[in-house]
Amino acid sequence: MTPSLVLNTLLPRFIIDLCVELRGNHQITRGINEAIANGDEDAIAIFRTGTLAAALTTRGMFQRSDEIVAYAQRVKERDGSMDRYYAVFRYCTDPK
Repeated sequence: MTPSLVLNTLLPRFIIDLCVELRGNHQITRGINEAIANGDEDAIAIFRTGTLAAALTTRGMFQRSDEIVAYAQRVKERDGSMDRYYAVFRYCTDPK
């Protein structure tokens, strides 16, 4: 692999992928932080993984995934619907 190929092809893809991961995890964290600030006891109890850990490490990615699943299960059990879950993660589909 030539150095120009690395600089012109792989490096920009890596940077783009990194930016996409950071933005997506930032949007997830934004919803989680808002839920915590509003006193959502389930969010306070479950979420521990930060944006950078979730975006940059395999362990963080799996932890964040497990936390999201646990939160969804707890919300469904307590509320009987997923409305609160969808409200927390609305930034993932509506980036406004």
